Amino acid sequence: MTDRSIAVTAAIIERDGLVFCARRSPGRHLSGYWEFPGGKIETGETPEQSLIRELKEELNLTCRILGYFATNHHHYADKKIELMAYNVAITGGDLRLTDHDCYRWLAIDDLQTLTWAPADIPFVTLLQSRAKSNDIKCSS
Repeated sequence: MTDRSIAVTAAIIERDGLVFCARRSPGRHLSGYWEFPGGKIETGETPEQSLIRELKEELNLTCRILGYFATNHHHYADKKIELMAYNVAITGGDLRLTDHDCYRWLAIDDLQTLTWAPADIPFVTLLQSRAKSNDIKCSS
């Protein structure tokens, strides 16, 4: 394994109180695990450009980056990745799966019912933590 991390992006797509999740297809790295879709950053791309390209290639969706969400550094047995997540809005396209065999729109509280790719787990935790903090009501 090299000391260099592979730069990868992930999309946090929320709509109507639900979050988009996709399951890796059989025969692919981490098949059967759920993830926030995205992929490797190619030479010369910004993370945002990469994510827009990957969502078009993997899901046939056009999207707009809304903002940065979080970064996770994860060590798999054979590689290290730097996974950068962004909040994303779908702006067009007809959903078609190429790298995934299944997708779901889930409430944040239900995300833990899936078996997540290890690098995506911190994003699930962060989404749930932020949702809980938004539920806190303060009196003056």
